[in-house]
Amino acid sequence: MEGATLRPKVPKTEGARDRIVAAASELIGERGVADTSLDDVIERAGASKSQLYHYFEDRSALRRSVVEHNADDLLGHLRDGLRSMQDQGKLHQSADADELATATMAAIHGGYLLTQARRDPGQLAIALDAAYGRLRAHAANASVWRVTTRVESGG
Repeated sequence: MEGATLRPKVPKTEGARDRIVAAASELIGERGVADTSLDDVIERAGASKSQLYHYFEDRSALRRSVVEHNADDLLGHLRDGLRSMQDQGKLHQSADADELATATMAAIHGGYLLTQARRDPGQLAIALDAAYGRLRAHAANASVWRVTTRVESGG
């Protein structure tokens, strides 16, 4: 056909790593880490065992990639939410949405780890208060961010 361009065939391996990580993330979310086998991931991803081992040395390497994938996804949602707040005039325009998203996530995860290590849910509450305080410091209008804290409510 004159004028038609032939498109190269897309290899089956294109996007295989992303499909494997996404499938593992879904399965771990549904079943938990212990109940997610590599065979389950392979089946869900529509990948082969050789593809899985081409991209991931072992199960631990795949889990690290899932954590990274989920963290990137969460950071993206936080960043988008913060930018939306800037657009609505709730967050000052000079606030760095990337930095605030990272700091918020770090505080939450750190609080969660401390809660687990100390078996004290108060640790997460402290971390959430700190994250909230940092966000509030960048508010365009402080009254938008007014909430009753544990101290103000007497507990």
